[in-house]
Amino acid sequence: MRHQHLAAIVISLLIVAILVHYIFFVDIPFDREPADVFVGIDVAYDDILAIKELIDEVKSYTNLFVIGCTGITYDEKKLNETCQYLYDREMFFIIYAAESSPCTQWIETAKNRWGDRFLGFYDCALAVFSILMSS
Repeated sequence: MRHQHLAAIVISLLIVAILVHYIFFVDIPFDREPADVFVGIDVAYDDILAIKELIDEVKSYTNLFVIGCTGITYDEKKLNETCQYLYDREMFFIIYAAESSPCTQWIETAKNRWGDRFLGFYDCALAVFSILMSS
């Protein structure tokens, strides 16, 4: 019985010694690039002022914003204003396009204007998500 206790104590001390070694003596590189993980929200109303307030509220803990309202996505002025606001706050964004994608010219302009912050568009009816890569 004493040998079992002694073995348990030795194993416990060995585990503690290994942990102490890794915590204090192993150089772990903390300067790595952040993971490519997106955490965000989808907004499906077209009140630009309310959306801007929401963006400012969530930008500290999200990096992705989905513009999910055709009232914005089919109004080029509202869409450009919202996308620029997101871009200026260093957020990534996706736009919703019901039944058809935005015109090709707008997509090319968006890719050139907002670069990799503009991730593309999605269409729920087709369950399609398109990532637009700069060519």
